[in-house]
Amino acid sequence: MRSAHPVFLYKYTTSHIYNNYIRNGKFRLNTIEFYRSSYEAGTPKGYNDPDDGVSNILLEDPDLSPSRYALGILTAYANAHILCFSSDYSVSSHREWHQRVGCKYDLCLQFDAPSLLKDLSLHISHIRGDVDNSLIGFVDYKDDFFHNFNHYSGFFIKPKLFCWENEYRFVAPCSQNEINHLDIELPSFSKYVISKIKVND
Repeated sequence: MRSAHPVFLYKYTTSHIYNNYIRNGKFRLNTIEFYRSSYEAGTPKGYNDPDDGVSNILLEDPDLSPSRYALGILTAYANAHILCFSSDYSVSSHREWHQRVGCKYDLCLQFDAPSLLKDLSLHISHIRGDVDNSLIGFVDYKDDFFHNFNHYSGFFIKPKLFCWENEYRFVAPCSQNEINHLDIELPSFSKYVISKIKVND
């Protein structure tokens, strides 16, 4: 059984992004709306997930327990700034990312997960000037999107089509109408990087 708190996380990226941004401690967190529309949208092999972050919540009458009769479905479109990682490294996945239109990720970074996630949370709460409300966790891959969890559950559910990504997410909820990305900068970035892996063509 996998740990809820991974020791390592992996980030597929390009050498250009690493050399010009990540190596200097700069990360960009786009909104979930960006990822709902990105990556080969409209093509036969479209990788965009228009339901990313969407929760289909069953509305139930607690007085009818244990039958739990469903009264209806509430579709909730939550929004957040999000940073995506992989929970492990795979040569085949790296090749897939490298070939994906709009990505061309030729590099994978292995991170010290506990220290990176902790500092990301602290930094975001500092620049926002509020308490840390970030969420972290593995993505669950299933084609049944109906559940009765909280408003943010959709951030951690994706179709089985994407299961090869083995995604682990850092999520910072924001207002529904927020469309701008969030740029953050972490000092002493080298302490987070364990190794760098080039794509094997």
